[in-house]
Amino acid sequence: MQKIITKGDYIIDKPIDIILITCNRLEITKQTITDFYERLKTPFNLIVVDDMSIDGTAEYLKEEKEKGRIKVLESLNNSNICQAYNKGFEFVESDFFITAQDDITPPDLEPDVIQQLIDLMIKYPNHGGIGLRIQRIPNVKWLDKELTPARKALSAYFRIQRKKDFDGMEFPFGNRQWDDISFLDIVRNKKGLEGSWTTNLWADHSRGYCEDRGYKVKPRKWGIGIHSRRSQEHIKKPYPKIDPKINVPLKGQRIYR
Repeated sequence: MQKIITKGDYIIDKPIDIILITCNRLEITKQTITDFYERLKTPFNLIVVDDMSIDGTAEYLKEEKEKGRIKVLESLNNSNICQAYNKGFEFVESDFFITAQDDITPPDLEPDVIQQLIDLMIKYPNHGGIGLRIQRIPNVKWLDKELTPARKALSAYFRIQRKKDFDGMEFPFGNRQWDDISFLDIVRNKKGLEGSWTTNLWADHSRGYCEDRGYKVKPRKWGIGIHSRRSQEHIKKPYPKIDPKINVPLKGQRIYR
């Protein structure tokens, strides 16, 4: 590939690895992969870990691998999110890498969001992870700065990390049901680093903010309360309408906390 020099003078001379986890959300997953290829200008390698999908997702992913759009395809049986990211990390080669979910549309920016996230990691070297903001992240007091510190969790909607920070760890993303709290605990308490959200860089999470979060074929039953797949509040607290290119909420739209 042709070398890319970011605005922060970082040289990208090989594709950036993206770990994408999937499970029984075929149409949602198709759109996410399409969005990645349409909106990300930085070359990337897609590492996909599927949790034994039975709705056609597994077959679709195999086709995408045959086409060369997926570099690595792994399958885990009844795994949790942390286990899926741990498996994907085994194949990461790039110095910076992305962890992503299968219901995310990244913004269409110039320079693209991967380059901007890399520059933020270089600008703020005390960070072990920086994640894109979505339409609703509860209980976060947003700052008038580039980054807003995560409170208790930093979800992998579309999150960047350095490979060297996690090399050699048995469970680099922990082994809990959910990676968001586990990741931030590892970054802060084991690595002595920080984790933040981007204040003004947004990912669109609308495909995942719906009944059962789109798990129609085989509903997932992780957690209770706010962690329940059914307790989304997508009707009571709907996501704001957004600019579909940059994913920023339109003026006058309410952003629920």
